[in-house]
Amino acid sequence: MSTDLKADFERDGYVVVPNALSSQEVQELRDFFLPILDADPAYEGDTKLVRMDIAARYPETRFLLWKPEVVQSIRTLLGDDFLFLPEMAVHDTHFGHWHKDTDSPNAAGLDFVAAPDYRMVEVAFYLQDNDEHGGGLDVVPGSHEVWPEGRRDRLKQRLARRKPYSIPSRAGDLVLFDFRTDHRATPAHKGALTGRDRKIAIFFAASANNEHARAYIDYLRSRGDYHYLQDHEYPQDLRELAEEKQLTFA
Repeated sequence: MSTDLKADFERDGYVVVPNALSSQEVQELRDFFLPILDADPAYEGDTKLVRMDIAARYPETRFLLWKPEVVQSIRTLLGDDFLFLPEMAVHDTHFGHWHKDTDSPNAAGLDFVAAPDYRMVEVAFYLQDNDEHGGGLDVVPGSHEVWPEGRRDRLKQRLARRKPYSIPSRAGDLVLFDFRTDHRATPAHKGALTGRDRKIAIFFAASANNEHARAYIDYLRSRGDYHYLQDHEYPQDLRELAEEKQLTFA
């Protein structure tokens, strides 16, 4: 499984690990987050659609970080020496446009994404099936490859060369994708579900433990919209749990 997972990821820029969450865990997470998402944001920088820093703020979510399926998958893709980046969020009925998660640091002048040892992945749990109501992720397979001659071509050119793919994930599947992969939330072709059935997605970010991770964290701390990273510290109990489980939190 590990060999296939890494080969698929390196070829396509994403992988899916089925049934990483049980149906009971999916329902418990939905039941936990729905009241939080229905209420007004309690922290500066949060919005109605995005709540940040969830592992620090909501202990009920921390088990996701050390689930064997998560740790084994990340180690397979990034190596044993990896760290969790301080980007941990839950999204409520969030539908965006095509982009790479490297677009923002690129625009800020950071070009480390082309470095041979650059390794960053998004770790996503979708708490519903990806169907006509848009419960998951669309990707452009192979779009994580470093651009020819070091140049970043335009989105329309990339999409013209490659066919987008809607990942047929099921509630509780684990989806991992390269920061450089072109992606978007799967559109709701028959209208997004509302109320208790609406789309909920949980995202964590991980990186190889190297200079690029530290440069990226410095960039995040410089952003005015990442209020929670100003003088950010993980709670003591979370740091102790991470140490016990031999995990590194940046």
